Amino acid sequence: MKKRILIPLAFTALVLVLWFIVGSIRNASKRNAPAEPIPLNAAALVLYGRVEPEGLEIRLSPSVSGTVKAVFVTEGQLLRRGQVLLLLDDAVLRAERAAVAARLDLARKSVELSRDQWNRGEALYKGESLNAAEYVRLKNKLETDEAELRLRLREFELADTRLGERSLESPIDGRLYKFDVRPGEFLSTGQGRPIIVGSSRLEIRCDVEPFWIGRIDSSAGYRVFHAETNQPLGSAVFKSVLPYLRPKKLRTEDAQERLLSDYQEAVFQFKSDLPNPPIGLPVYLKHEGK
Repeated sequence: MKKRILIPLAFTALVLVLWFIVGSIRNASKRNAPAEPIPLNAAALVLYGRVEPEGLEIRLSPSVSGTVKAVFVTEGQLLRRGQVLLLLDDAVLRAERAAVAARLDLARKSVELSRDQWNRGEALYKGESLNAAEYVRLKNKLETDEAELRLRLREFELADTRLGERSLESPIDGRLYKFDVRPGEFLSTGQGRPIIVGSSRLEIRCDVEPFWIGRIDSSAGYRVFHAETNQPLGSAVFKSVLPYLRPKKLRTEDAQERLLSDYQEAVFQFKSDLPNPPIGLPVYLKHEGK
């Protein structure tokens, strides 16, 4: 009796095991249909860029080489146009200008004396108390002294210009973003460690393929995130698109990035949640509602 029951049960179990194995093999050998790609028109628009001062940064270096005598600013501070940032050693040039100033003063006095003598000589010449040769000599002396004065004035202007080159001034109202300079340090023209100034207002410049330019919503707000940490950094609004194409400047982690394509630069005004975000910071932008 037990054998009659066990044999059908064992057969049923064997059939179920075989059915499970065959079904598993079939499922494992099936190839899933490839997922349909998301149409580009429906894909979420993500823009990658960098934080820059409005109008881009300005890199400064002294127009002449020299040792830093004094610094008058600190990194990060706001600047006024014409504000002196640093002064190079100028002892020699100050001595040269003082010598030129002394020669200029002597030339002025010579002109004053010659003009006085000529004025008196002219009166005497008209009264026929001075001969023509002496009158001409006095006139020539005045003209020579006046020419000497013009030369000394030009020398003084050049000495003053050379002395002015020993100081470095801010060309704009803005912020000092980089200033790694110390007294006693020797600075060369065009040195590799530039002094960077720029507007205190910030913007984000994004490389965008022409296909996506038309999808930028100029009336919408955008959220700004750190491109490496995904930290929220603030918000941005569209400002402009530069009207020319060029190779891509910024490499990103975007899987759809194409390095051989030409790109346009889209500019956004940036309102940061951080007090003083660094320029050059890599970021990405997303539509506020997405």
